[in-house]
Amino acid sequence: MKKIIHILAICFVILAVFACTLPSTLEVRGTPEMEIYGTGNYGQQFEEMFSEIRKSFEEQDVEGFQFFECNNTQYMAFILYLPLIKEDELAEINDKLKDPTLLGDMENELGLSVPDSLLPDEFILGHDYELATGNAKDIKLAEFPDFMKDFEFSGINAKIYVHGTDIVESLGIDVYLDDITFGAPPNIIPPGTQDPDVEISGPTDPFNFDDNIKNIGGINYYTKSSLPNGGHSVSVQDIINNGENVQFSYRAYLKKDNKFKKEWLEDDADIHVQAELVIMLPLLLKVKNQNGATINFPKDFGDKDIFGRDEGENADNSLYESILELTLKMTNATNLPLLGWKLIINNSEGKPSFHKEITIYHEKLEFIFSEDEMKKINKEVIPFIPDISILVPPNATLGIPRIPTFFLKSLYFKAKISYQMDLPF
Repeated sequence: MKKIIHILAICFVILAVFACTLPSTLEVRGTPEMEIYGTGNYGQQFEEMFSEIRKSFEEQDVEGFQFFECNNTQYMAFILYLPLIKEDELAEINDKLKDPTLLGDMENELGLSVPDSLLPDEFILGHDYELATGNAKDIKLAEFPDFMKDFEFSGINAKIYVHGTDIVESLGIDVYLDDITFGAPPNIIPPGTQDPDVEISGPTDPFNFDDNIKNIGGINYYTKSSLPNGGHSVSVQDIINNGENVQFSYRAYLKKDNKFKKEWLEDDADIHVQAELVIMLPLLLKVKNQNGATINFPKDFGDKDIFGRDEGENADNSLYESILELTLKMTNATNLPLLGWKLIINNSEGKPSFHKEITIYHEKLEFIFSEDEMKKINKEVIPFIPDISILVPPNATLGIPRIPTFFLKSLYFKAKISYQMDLPF
């Protein structure tokens, strides 16, 4: 926007030079036009604005989670990765399987009182056997930058993947999205614990986390454009949008009516369980206010009149006052979803007041300042220090491009002028 204003200022200077070379005439009238093609790529300016959003997510520090940006998506997106069952919790499962109390339960299950060596190779469980629990882990995402406060997340996809050795086929995992504390070891499940938000039975396809993280230019990225198929879906979008801490707890157990293998009791048993929570967070931001969302651009015009006009009774601003009407059209190519949005121009701090709304089309932005508006700017709105903002309509979704583009293909300028001048003779 600042570059456009500078172009206008240059046009005003050209008019001044042109006026000074006229023959002996009292008044200059006309409608000069000018069109410039291929004026440049301004994607970097948008990238600088969006980098503030990226930075707020890159600085996440959530205990237990790993946080990566995606590099193969249309919109800026992030992956949050949390292994639910870690090495110490896997050791807890192994210890539980070697617990003599569990062996006694097995014997009672069969109606037997026999040495371990006489247990069948496998049998069906008559009830659940608790193996391990993980108490609440908090996720608290960074808040949006101030200029994005009228938006909320849309399109969040979260899944849990479970895989491992054959014990996983008999495994059940319950996941809670609330503040559930299961107690101290031996991980007592309190009576009346509410139903889990997610119940997982048996294995899924593995997530292959390590294979999908690549170091590119010294930065680790998630290289896929979506989460893999399989997995158990978890609904976290509403919780995250409410600004609350998202708290995950889980319990792992061998499920009733599933097979139990005697070999799992052996000291050298090959036991491995992996449960991974993966959240894909695309920056598809939905307007949450009924009146739309306002994005305020940084103040970039200083504290003086944008046209360089003087103030006061003795100020001579006749050159600028010669512009009776002004039209500026920009044709662009962009991957920003601008259709139907409005560009809002206000005079800084509202003194003197000026307000204009300009509808944005996807590849065209047209400024038309009428004669009445130009009179107001020329006579009343001095200084003119514009505040620029964008009004996004209600229910619209703003996709933050991973690599924004904004190429200005053409710039068209037209002015209606009537310039009075004093002749030197």
